[in-house]
Amino acid sequence: MRIDIKGDPAVSYQVINKLIGTLQDLNENRYNLLLAEPVKAYEIAYPSKEPGEQTGPDVKFTQSYVLDYARSRPSVITIILDKNNSIYYYLGTQNAKGNNPVLTKTDFSPSGIHELLITMNHDVLAKMEDLRKKKQELKLPEEDFEKQQEEILYDKTATIVMIKLTAASTYINLMNILDEMKVCGIGRYAIIDLADYDKNLLSKARF
Repeated sequence: MRIDIKGDPAVSYQVINKLIGTLQDLNENRYNLLLAEPVKAYEIAYPSKEPGEQTGPDVKFTQSYVLDYARSRPSVITIILDKNNSIYYYLGTQNAKGNNPVLTKTDFSPSGIHELLITMNHDVLAKMEDLRKKKQELKLPEEDFEKQQEEILYDKTATIVMIKLTAASTYINLMNILDEMKVCGIGRYAIIDLADYDKNLLSKARF
C-alpha cells in the first residue's frame, strides 16, 4: 500500500518529516509525494531509522543498510537541502572510512546541482541515450527496454545519492531534488536523516 502525502510548496520539511515518522511507527514507509502547483508526483520509499522498526518486505530497508550499501560503491554524493533553497553537498557518505569531506554550497540553477549530477552520472546518461535510440530504430520491445534500462540505472558504477534535509528546507525543495534524480538518471537514491556528522559540517560551512 502507498499513502498519498500532499503538501504545500512552502511547508517546512520538518512538518513532512514528522508525519513520515508517525507513518513509519505504523510500519508504513511507501508514499506518493504529491504537489498540486506545479504538478508533481513521486512514488518513494523511506528507509526506516533502525532495524526492527517495521515488518514485512521492507524489514531490512533501514538507514544503516542504505549507508553501508552506499559506502561500498565508487560514486556517491550526499546532498543537504537547507534554508533559502540552498544546497550543500560532499562526496561520499557520513563516517565513511578515509573520507574527509569538503562541504560545498550550490543551488538549483542549471549550473548548480543539476550540472554536477549530470557530470557524475555521464556514463549512465550516455548509455540511456543509446538505449533510447536502439528502442526507436530497432523497435525494441518495451519489456526488453525496461530490463536493459534497469541494468543501466542500477549498475554498481552508477552514481548513488544520499538526500538529507534540514528543518529549514521546504517541501518544494524535496520535490525539486526528486526532479533532478529523474532528469539526471539517478537510479539509486535515498532520503535519510541529517546526522550530527552533517550538522557539524553545516555549522562550519554557513559561516
